[in-house]
Amino acid sequence: MFPAFFDTCVLFKPYLRDTVLSIAETGLYRPLWSTSVLEELERNLRRRGVDEHRISRLRGQLRSVFPEAEVTGYTDLVDQLDLAPRTVHRALRTQVSRYRRSPRSVAELLDVLANDGHACKGFADACRRDITWRSSARPVRGHHSS
Repeated sequence: MFPAFFDTCVLFKPYLRDTVLSIAETGLYRPLWSTSVLEELERNLRRRGVDEHRISRLRGQLRSVFPEAEVTGYTDLVDQLDLAPRTVHRALRTQVSRYRRSPRSVAELLDVLANDGHACKGFADACRRDITWRSSARPVRGHHSS
């Protein structure tokens, strides 16, 4: 499993964060971050007006789902990653199944990641190019929200 170090900018935007962490849940790579990254994330969320309860909940979820993600000595890590298209597609389908409202399909999620200030147009374009979206054209019914 490849290690991938995430800076605050990756964890700050909800759809981007959910996307990279949903892929990580498949075991394709191991997400890593530092204490200072989480502290910066919390500061930026506060500046955006996110209440302390939501910030605390997010911190708890990150530490619970990825208990070994917080690292030190990370500056030498190289996150060269060759994403397996089928695994990514499965992770994205799982991710959208968790949402109660839009985006409700993988195609809609890729639109959000490409256009909603997430600066992931290259990722979205690569996903669209590399994966057949037949099963994602219809909305996926979720069981909980993110």
